[in-house]
Amino acid sequence: MVVELQDLQIISPIPPAAEMQKLAEILPDGPERVLKMAERALAHKIELAEKSQAVEAYLAKTSLWVAAFIAALGLSASTLLVLNGQALVGTIFGGGTLLGIITCFVSVVSEKKISTPKTPPDTLNQKET
Repeated sequence: MVVELQDLQIISPIPPAAEMQKLAEILPDGPERVLKMAERALAHKIELAEKSQAVEAYLAKTSLWVAAFIAALGLSASTLLVLNGQALVGTIFGGGTLLGIITCFVSVVSEKKISTPKTPPDTLNQKET
């Protein structure tokens, strides 16, 4: 007795045509329901991606304003120290502020380059083994 096993892995949210025909035999409105479900899932995925991008843009803008405020405050304090006769302390404080800003900027830029997602694989292909 020979038994052949076949494993079908579906990567797409829509099953292959043969499976859709089998589904239509069992449940007449099954294929339409599957398509509606896939459309809803795709719409939800797009909505989540748009919301995520909006949140990222908001956080980036807010971070820039906070960083600009802190930098202005630090450089103002440094200037006041230099004008009040504390040249060494003021210079060190101002240099530290500038160094901190540059370090944060470089780390954010390099992190963005590292975390940029790769192109997603083709999700419409089915693989039969």
